[in-house]
Amino acid sequence: MNSKTDLPFIVMLFPGPRYNVSSDLKERVESLSKEFRGLVFTVSNKDAVYEYANFKIYTMASRRPASWVAAIGMLFMAIREVRAVRGKENVDLVTTYDPTKTGLLGVIMKWIFKSKLMVEVNGDYAGEDNYVDMPKGLSKSLKLFMMRTVERFVLKNAGGAKLLYKEQLDYFANDVKHLEVSVFPNYVDVSRFTPRKQENEILFVGFPLYRKGVDLLVEAFKKIYSERRDWRLRILGWFPDRTILDNLILDCDGIVYQPPIDRSEMPAVLGRASILVLPSRSEAMGRILVEAAACGVARLGAAAGGIPTVITDMKDGLLFESKNIDDLKKKLLTLMDDPQLRKELAEAALVNVSEGGPYGRSQYYLKTIELYKKVINGN
Repeated sequence: MNSKTDLPFIVMLFPGPRYNVSSDLKERVESLSKEFRGLVFTVSNKDAVYEYANFKIYTMASRRPASWVAAIGMLFMAIREVRAVRGKENVDLVTTYDPTKTGLLGVIMKWIFKSKLMVEVNGDYAGEDNYVDMPKGLSKSLKLFMMRTVERFVLKNAGGAKLLYKEQLDYFANDVKHLEVSVFPNYVDVSRFTPRKQENEILFVGFPLYRKGVDLLVEAFKKIYSERRDWRLRILGWFPDRTILDNLILDCDGIVYQPPIDRSEMPAVLGRASILVLPSRSEAMGRILVEAAACGVARLGAAAGGIPTVITDMKDGLLFESKNIDDLKKKLLTLMDDPQLRKELAEAALVNVSEGGPYGRSQYYLKTIELYKKVINGN
């Protein structure tokens, strides 16, 4: 067995504030420690250093943890700490959460420490529908242009990429032929999500409003509600301008808005629904679909982005044509009126989310380690 100092040294960059160090990042580094050692950097609400197995995790305090200022501060912290640990030695691999903000930081780290670079692609950053919530105009066009430019630059400098669905980089087809690419879903911890007693409730979870297709779902439900008044639609999400949602709902008393809740409350809220709908215009995967499956809740999703990799139509859920309100209405009615179909689809989906399935921890880290090694050993 290799000694600790013989293991490849990697640096991981994550944006803030997305990760719970004591659970998400701790589990990640412990799972990787049999094959790697290294440092992890992220932005949080406090300055701290944690040590688990073969890794140290550094968090940097910032009042605006998702800002570019925080990201640049994290970059300087990473350069300082890596130099303190490695001296003049190179880093074997730098990994980043995305091919945009942390991707740019990763390119700089790659240049400084003469390492390989592997980027995760956890969204459709080059797609127009990803920015549908922005007002039309010059700022939106510039945002899309800049995101595409940055992503292309980062991908050209990377040696590998982890995708959630195979078409995710089609926009950059001519720029990514050199990449070592692996396509597999993110790990979703569903240990707290179990089937419960269900009600006649359709549930939506997410934000922002238009990218997630809330307007489509509200319109479809309003067309149904007059004939299905024993059902309700619950919309759970964070919408800074509530007037937009209120204007969509108007006087439909069958639609309930629920403000954001703590993650610990999600299993109970999700478990009492009979149908989970994800009508997104742009979606890379949709972890809520996996959590719904673990709760035994029937799922309906748009045939957009990576959703069809999580739902197989008429096997473990239903898909509707993206942005098609009439098709969404039709599929909603199908599920609302057929409890046996809901049961069969939910049971089939539940099988896929077991620990040994594609969304389990063991499969995720097995494929992650394999990809890291391929990028490190590649040209």
